[in-house]
Amino acid sequence: MKKCFLLLTLGLLIVASCSTERDEPPEGVAAKQIPAPRIKAEQVGASNKELSEHEEVVHEKPTPSEEKEVAFPAPAPVADNRHKDMVYIPAGEFLMGSTREEVDNVIAAYEGQRPWFGNETPQRKVRVKAFYMDRCEVTNSDYKKFVDATGHRVPFVNEPWANKYNWRDGTYPPYPPDMCRYPVVLVSYEDALAYAEWAGKRLPTEAEWEKAARGTDGRFYPWGNEWGSSDCNSAERIFARPVITFRQTQIWEQHFKIKAPFMIFTEPVGKYESGKSQYGCYDMAGNVWEWVSDWYEPYPGSSCKTDEHGQKYRVLRGGSWFNGRTILRCPNRNRAFPTYRSSNFGFRCARDAG
Repeated sequence: MKKCFLLLTLGLLIVASCSTERDEPPEGVAAKQIPAPRIKAEQVGASNKELSEHEEVVHEKPTPSEEKEVAFPAPAPVADNRHKDMVYIPAGEFLMGSTREEVDNVIAAYEGQRPWFGNETPQRKVRVKAFYMDRCEVTNSDYKKFVDATGHRVPFVNEPWANKYNWRDGTYPPYPPDMCRYPVVLVSYEDALAYAEWAGKRLPTEAEWEKAARGTDGRFYPWGNEWGSSDCNSAERIFARPVITFRQTQIWEQHFKIKAPFMIFTEPVGKYESGKSQYGCYDMAGNVWEWVSDWYEPYPGSSCKTDEHGQKYRVLRGGSWFNGRTILRCPNRNRAFPTYRSSNFGFRCARDAG
């Protein structure tokens, strides 16, 4: 009897031990780990500085004492389909134009042969409203949609120098083969304006163009202050030599006359990744000059006066494949009659952010 009682007691103890819950995993078995959430902040059309800050960030799960609502910076307006292939340029001030010292250095390099560089002065702070800018120059493919929809004239100039770029009626594509992603050229200011209106956009102002090109730090080139032949399509890339002084420019122009009948000098848009502006715009230096909406007028407070000022010429910006580093500086200004068409004239569009 006593032996039976001891066996019963031992069995109850074993059952109780087996029914006890474990708070920890068995020895040698790791507890299941729940990964912390990975949150990627995104901002459509933000400035280059903002984008660099919006890298992927891993947020560790806070302890109860640390847990609180996380505040994220307010994003820029989210681009809709109307802003496809455009970049957002925030409102604010930037440095527009050149200082007198900068202009004097440029004129000295040109041996006094280009006195109109004075039209870049005085440098001043200019405030612009927020807007959107085309990421790339308008291409042949873009322009063909406009021509097909409206019956607008095709880019054509009846001159030998234009033959390589001329469009042909009745052919498909009407532009030279394999050039759908090249910037459209042989377009006047009036052609560019008509395209922009058809696309529901507009041409940028001169101030908007310069801010999109140089950002807010007054840089000389879209990518920074140091020249780089590999950053854009320029005369120095084609010629493989510096084109800085007036004499060097003359030598290049002679070389161009020899090469001109055999070469296409424009290049596909968006090719030069290292040449992007602070906001992500491509080809703001080189490839083709770009029409803007302004008349060619002196800047407020400028001492540069010429009979060319007034409502006679429209402004072009950015330089082209035909130019060297001196002309391709962000503040440089050019002008032409609104009806003029050239193999190195193109454009891009803008749109209000509101």
